[in-house]
Amino acid sequence: MQLKLLKKLFFMVTFCFFVLLPFQVLAIPTVTCNSPMSVTQGVGGSHPVAAVASVDTDNIVAFGIIVSPAEPGITLENITPPLPALASVTGDITVDNSVLAGTYTVTVTAEEDG
Repeated sequence: MQLKLLKKLFFMVTFCFFVLLPFQVLAIPTVTCNSPMSVTQGVGGSHPVAAVASVDTDNIVAFGIIVSPAEPGITLENITPPLPALASVTGDITVDNSVLAGTYTVTVTAEEDG
């Protein structure tokens, strides 16, 4: 996702990554974010995201975001259900009202155990 704060904040998903372990069948969770998002500087806001396992018997074992440039006021919160989660998980990308105007890339990450 790209997050741009001038008077408003915009972002979109750039990619989802996954981790492969040796001799493991390729299991890639699907991440949904319905971008773009717009947030007014000084007000903050949130945006829902989700990850769904490629096989409904697999667990989502990791779900997070990477923000570039680093910005502690952009976080992933309200992860439901707690990890590990069978088949799917949801959360909210939250932008604090203290985030300065600028452009931020937010990458949503997920990993499943299948």
